[in-house]
Amino acid sequence: MAVAYYQMYRSTTIGIALEESLQDMLKRHTINQRSSQKILQEFDRSMNITLTQRTSNYLTFKAKLLSYRACDQVWTLVFKNIDLDSYDCLWAKYCDKIKFIAAPALKFDQPSVQVSTLTPTASSISGNTTRCNSSDRMRELDSQSEVNYMKNDDNEIEEMAYKKFKQ
Repeated sequence: MAVAYYQMYRSTTIGIALEESLQDMLKRHTINQRSSQKILQEFDRSMNITLTQRTSNYLTFKAKLLSYRACDQVWTLVFKNIDLDSYDCLWAKYCDKIKFIAAPALKFDQPSVQVSTLTPTASSISGNTTRCNSSDRMRELDSQSEVNYMKNDDNEIEEMAYKKFKQ
């Protein structure tokens, strides 16, 4: 039985580039449709497993919550005026708008991976960004993580995403 993996990483820069390359190869008849689908399925599997195992960055951010939505255990959170800080890399970024998608963690065959309940994913950064570019799409958050929320006096949301497993 085939395991289904999240396809949300196809909307990242590398996922879009892969899909465009596969479309070009299909037009030139260098691969067939079945091979193209197999490659995309392998990309989904690899992204889900690799980001679970190799990501070890800690990140904090402070932002105003614009909207949130939950459907079938998938949360979508949209923030504005987001300040991102990294503990170990000593960098800080600012984005006008960011969208997080949190879904139930998938369980993989590797027993050494501890799975948390939510996986924050910065799937798209939109709007006018001042210091973010396409390479800064926060792939560090695409891992098995847990999100804590805390409201402060200014009615802003402060969040801490952190790893729940050892590398």
